[in-house]
Amino acid sequence: MPTVNLPRVPVEERDHRWKQIRKAMQEDDLDALFVWGSNRSWGVGLANLRYLTHMGCREGVAIFPLEGKPKCFTSNPHHFQPYNWFASVQDWVDDIEPMTGIDPIVEAMNSMGLSGANIGVVDHVGALSHHSLPYWPFKKIQDAMPRARFLDATEILEKIRMIKSPVEIEFLKKAGKIGLKMLERMIASSREGVNERVVYGDMMRELVVNGGEDYAMNLFTTGSAVDSEQQHLLHGHEAPNSPVDRVLKKGDLVMTEYHANYGGYLVGIEQTISVGEPPPKVLDIHKVCVEVFQEGVDSMRPGKTLRQVVDAFRAPVKRAGMEYIECGIHGHGMSSPEFPSCVYSSESDHQGLSGAGFLSMELQENMVFGTNIDVFEPKWRPDIGVMLGDTIWISKDGPQALCDTPLEWTSV
Repeated sequence: MPTVNLPRVPVEERDHRWKQIRKAMQEDDLDALFVWGSNRSWGVGLANLRYLTHMGCREGVAIFPLEGKPKCFTSNPHHFQPYNWFASVQDWVDDIEPMTGIDPIVEAMNSMGLSGANIGVVDHVGALSHHSLPYWPFKKIQDAMPRARFLDATEILEKIRMIKSPVEIEFLKKAGKIGLKMLERMIASSREGVNERVVYGDMMRELVVNGGEDYAMNLFTTGSAVDSEQQHLLHGHEAPNSPVDRVLKKGDLVMTEYHANYGGYLVGIEQTISVGEPPPKVLDIHKVCVEVFQEGVDSMRPGKTLRQVVDAFRAPVKRAGMEYIECGIHGHGMSSPEFPSCVYSSESDHQGLSGAGFLSMELQENMVFGTNIDVFEPKWRPDIGVMLGDTIWISKDGPQALCDTPLEWTSV
C-alpha cells in the first residue's frame, strides 16, 4: 500500500494522547469512548475524532476502548478499493471500515464486549455548536444496546486539547506561515477594478498551494467607507453569502477573518485594508485596534486569569469611547473557537462566547488563542469598523504571535 505525502503526527504523539485520555476514562469509570466527527463548520466538527485517530475525513466514528485497539468507520466503500485509502494517509489506526450504516457500528461495539458497558460519548462542542451528534443514528444505537450506559464524555477531549504539545505547536507555526502568505496575497490582489471573488479565490489558492487544507473559514467582505449608503462593514461574512459579485473601487475597505489549516491545525487572522486612502476616522479606529492588540497580547501570560486578559484587551476601546463587536480571545487548535472563549461582552446572551462561568480560569503555558478585535466608532458611523487579529501561543518566554499579522495600516 503506497504512503501518501500528507502532514503526519508521529506515533509517539498518539501514544502520549491515548495515555492521557485513558487515564481520564479510568477516573470517570468508562469502558470505552464512542467518538463521532463531522465536517460541520469548515471541518472543526472533526476536531475530537481527528485528535484521537489522526484520521482526516468527511465524517467518521471511532470506538476507543479502555484497553486494546480502536475501531473506526468512515466514508463510502469506493474509497476502500483497491486498498484502504484512510490507512494510507496516517499510521495511528488501521482497523477502518466504510461507514455504511449503524448496524455495523453496533456489531463492532458488541464484539468488543461493550454491550453492557459504560460508554462515553464524544462529539464536538465549541462555543458556536452545542453538540453535533445526530439524533436518529444515536437513538438507533441506544435502542440496539439497551444494557449499555451512554454518558457525555466530550469534555475529556476538549480539556486535554487545551494544552498543546510541541508537535502541535510546530503544526500551528506552519499554519501561521501559510496564513501570512494568504494575507499577502489578499493585499496583492486587492486593486481597484478587481472583483472581490478574485481576491477571495486568490487567498484560498494560496492556502492550498502552500500545503494547507481547504477545510478553512474565510469570513470575507468588501464595501465603501466613503459612500453615504449604509454598509455592513463591522465583520466579514461567511459562505455561501461571501464572496459576492462586487468590483472594488477607491474608498473601499477589504476585511476578513480567516483560518489557515495545516494538517488539521488552525490559525486565525483578522485584517482590514483599504483601496486608496481611507477616511481619517478609519485610521483612528485602527490605531485603537493596535493598542488593543498590543496591550491585550502583552497580558497573555501563565497565571493571568481570563478576566484579567479580556479587561486588558478592552481597556483601549473604553478609553477611546468606542465600541466593539468582538474583543477578546478564544481557544485555537484543531477547532475554533475552542474552550475557553471570551469575545462578547458579559451582557451578551451567548454565554459560550462571553466567558460566563470561567473568567477566573488561569492561562497556562502552551495554550493557544485566537484574538478577536472588531472595533467601531458609533458616533461617526455604526456600520463601519476595523478588524485586526492573530493567533497567540502562550510560551515559556511569553506570548508569541504565530502569524505575524502586520499592525501597520495597508492602503493599496
